[in-house]
Amino acid sequence: MLFLSQYKNNTKSCIMVLKKRYKSLLVELTLFTLFIFFFYDIIWMIIDFDNFYNLLTTSMDTFLLNFLIDLFYCVVFASINITSKNIIFNNKFRRRNSVSYRNLVYSGFLLLSINVVLAVLCEFVLNVMDSELPDEDFLGNAYFFCFVSCILSFVMLLIEYSRIIDEKEKARVELQKKLLSMQLNPHFIFNSFNVLNGLISTNQELALKFSTKLARFYRVVLSNMDNDLISIDNALDMARDYVGLLNVRFGNSICLEIESMSVLDDEYILPCALQLTIENAVKHNHVRDSSKLYLTIKRKDNMLILKNNRILSKDDVVEADSCGIGLKNLFDRYNLICECEPIVKADASFYEIMLPIIKRKKL
Repeated sequence: MLFLSQYKNNTKSCIMVLKKRYKSLLVELTLFTLFIFFFYDIIWMIIDFDNFYNLLTTSMDTFLLNFLIDLFYCVVFASINITSKNIIFNNKFRRRNSVSYRNLVYSGFLLLSINVVLAVLCEFVLNVMDSELPDEDFLGNAYFFCFVSCILSFVMLLIEYSRIIDEKEKARVELQKKLLSMQLNPHFIFNSFNVLNGLISTNQELALKFSTKLARFYRVVLSNMDNDLISIDNALDMARDYVGLLNVRFGNSICLEIESMSVLDDEYILPCALQLTIENAVKHNHVRDSSKLYLTIKRKDNMLILKNNRILSKDDVVEADSCGIGLKNLFDRYNLICECEPIVKADASFYEIMLPIIKRKKL
C-alpha cells in the first residue's frame, strides 16, 4: 500500500510538471506565432500598401486562402525556431556550461541556417501540393517569413542569453558570499582557540568561563551566518556579548560605549561586521589593566562608526589601513552585497572605521 501511495504521488507530480512545461511551451509558441504574423503584415503594409490593400478587398475565398497559408508559415517557423532554441540552450549553454559570445554567434548562425532551409522546404512543399496556389504574397512567401522569423529568433536568443548570464552571475555572487561567510568560521575559531590555549596554561578557571561564553556566542554567530544582513540592534547586542567574552581574558580592560541612536526597520549591516572591527581593535593594541581600550559605537548619517583609542608600544608603526583576514573579508563582503566599502581613519591617537548602513525592505 505504501508503495502504491508513493507511486501515485510521484505520478501526479510528474503529470503536474509536464502540464506546466507544455503549457509554457504552448504560450511561447502562440506568442511567437502572433509576433511573426503581426510584424510580417506591418512590414508588408509599410512597403507595399497597394498589394496589401488589394488582398483585403479581394474575394473571401482568396483572402482566407492567403490567410491560411500565412498562418501555416507562422506556425511552422515558430515551432521550429522555439524547438531549435530550446535544444541549443539545453545542450550548448546548459550542459557544457560555456556561455560565451562565440557560442552566441554560432547559435545565431545555426538559427539562420535552419530558417533558410525551412523556407526552401516550405516553398517546395507548397509548389508540389498545388502549383496554382497564389504566388503574389509580399517578397516571395516563405522567404520573407524566414527574414521576420530570423529577426525574432535573434531577439529571443539575446534575451535567453542575457537571462542565463544573469543567472550565472547571481550564482557566482551567492557562491562567493557563501565562501566568504565560511572563511569567517575558521578565522574566528582559530583566534578564539589561541586565546583559550593561553588561558588554560595560566588560569584554568578563567579558561572554563571563557569556553562557556565562547560556546554561547558562537551559537549566536552560527545562527546569523546564513543571513546576508542583520538588524543593527542585533549587531549591537552581538558587539556587547563579544566584548564581554573578550573581557574574560583581559580583565574588563575593554570598555564599550554605545551612543543612543535612532534605527529604522529597513536598516541593516553585515553579520559579524562589528565583531570583526572590535577584534581588529584588540589585535592592534596593547590592552592591559593599566591601559584600557575604549570602544565607542555611534551613528553618523548612513554610517555606523566604531572608534577606539590607540595603545601603542614604542616599536609599533601606525597604519591607517591595516587589514588582516578579518577586515579584508568584511571589505569583500560589502563590495559583493552593496558595492561600497567601509571607510578607515586613523592616526597615532585613534582608529576609526565607518561601516555603511544598508537599506533593504524588511527581511
